Amino acid sequence: MAASNPEPWLVEVGHTRLKRAQLDGAGGLGRTVAESIDAFDRWAEAHPGSRVLLTDVRGDAAKGELVAVLQSHSIRWTPVGLGDVDLPVAPAYASLGTDRWLAVNAAWQMHGQALVVVDIGTATTLDVVDSSGIHRGGWILPGPDAARSGLLARAPGLERAREAADLPLAPALDTAQALERGLVLQQAGAIRLGIERAGRTLGCSPVFVLTGGGASTVQSALDPDDRQPDLVLLGLALAATRMT
Repeated sequence: MAASNPEPWLVEVGHTRLKRAQLDGAGGLGRTVAESIDAFDRWAEAHPGSRVLLTDVRGDAAKGELVAVLQSHSIRWTPVGLGDVDLPVAPAYASLGTDRWLAVNAAWQMHGQALVVVDIGTATTLDVVDSSGIHRGGWILPGPDAARSGLLARAPGLERAREAADLPLAPALDTAQALERGLVLQQAGAIRLGIERAGRTLGCSPVFVLTGGGASTVQSALDPDDRQPDLVLLGLALAATRMT
């Protein structure tokens, strides 16, 4: 027999895709699914009356479309925004993305020491937390696909069929590989510099936590201390356990 009050679903909406998982009884995640935002309508249709905790980084118009989907299937939804829940790591500034805030809180819960959270997606973000659990700010740069699209919009003659960036930091001998390896070089170089600068700010060597859908593109060129593909959802799970 199904539980009368099943655990809520956690839904993280990014700029290009959506991830969801059901909260388990221990405050963790069930199976995580990543899908296109358009595909979420089919899931909602198959789960009428469910409870959803939602974080969405997009603009108001796009958020409204998703809320309409939830309402059309009688799904009870609760938005989780920056500061809506009392979490250990407070945001350093009011315009911080909720996804970044949730991610640093999940990382802090796991490690409890100075750290840098790197999230590689449409944007690549780096967030610094000191040994007292204080968010010290961070950086935003284009993610690998966004950087590639921006370059090709200005220099379309460089476009080639995509290839895997094997030997990602070695000099390339053709344009296709030069482009793919260059994107890895750009990401890895910026991330390494950010972690170095964070270490100088903190006066220690921070734990490097890597997350995000684009992390696999550059992970081979980096050496993270921890790889957590579902860090934002884990932060949302933490928020769910603290909500009354």
